[in-house]
Amino acid sequence: MKRMIVLLLATLAFDLHGQPLPISEPTKQFSMFYGNDVTAQRDLYFTNGWAFEYIHPVFSKSPFNINFFKKSESFEVFHSLRLIYDVFTPDLHKELFTDRPFSAYILLGSKHQYVIHKSKLRLTSELQVGVIGEAAAAATLQNALHHIMPGADPINGWETQIKNDIAINYHFQLDKQFFRNEVAEITGGASTSLGTPYTKADLYTMLRLGFMEDYFNRLNTSSQKAWQLYIFGEVKGSYVLHNATIQGGLLNAFNIYIRNDLSPFVMDFQLGVGSVYKNFGLNFGQHFLTKEFDAGNSHSWGYFSFYINH
Repeated sequence: MKRMIVLLLATLAFDLHGQPLPISEPTKQFSMFYGNDVTAQRDLYFTNGWAFEYIHPVFSKSPFNINFFKKSESFEVFHSLRLIYDVFTPDLHKELFTDRPFSAYILLGSKHQYVIHKSKLRLTSELQVGVIGEAAAAATLQNALHHIMPGADPINGWETQIKNDIAINYHFQLDKQFFRNEVAEITGGASTSLGTPYTKADLYTMLRLGFMEDYFNRLNTSSQKAWQLYIFGEVKGSYVLHNATIQGGLLNAFNIYIRNDLSPFVMDFQLGVGSVYKNFGLNFGQHFLTKEFDAGNSHSWGYFSFYINH
């Protein structure tokens, strides 16, 4: 674990004072994501999550903006601030201490994307800081939600959740377009997360079919299409070294219940549909995950997301 922390700090120290990067116009976008396992008619594991992101040039001044390139007109860069809130519960039909722990985290991320259009390549760097544990207030929020939902019972067992701990993650991702024509597009990539909640490495490939803009036209800045409509499918494989939502955080060892039987390889299959009208986009999708720990089960959850450019 000490080696992981040293590697994280060394990564963050890389080129923090590089040359200023070019900013595309327009560069302002608000997006929201909401996921819930209600689409699978089950209340377990990843049970709900929110994410809010705002892209704006002012976030280029973040001290965590790691500049990978010298100033160039051959690429675009997008700076954003992201808020992430995820909640996890065990299978509520099982007895306590026999499934995954209750857990939740809230993270604030400084995110920076670099798009090289000529090479059809995108690099993403993001530092996330926050807290995992009771301070995320998931017990209060989930029971309040169940209180107003017809037929939903209060959730018992949150007193056993992962205890408060600092969450700090560095995430780096590389995306590459491999094929594109008028109706189809194939992209793929790799990413790594270092720290907590997650230390892992991912590989993925995605297929989109339909009437759509280039995947790397992040804000549709040169779009000739008023309408876009497409379906997509993605396959992602992860090699997981640490998952704090199951194993606990890095500093607080006084958890009531954790598990250490992680499944090191996890597969995530995703299917969905996306639509765009001018500066407004909307996606619906469903995730299908293999088990994350040896005694666990596979899991499925759905989501919707939207964005507005301005």
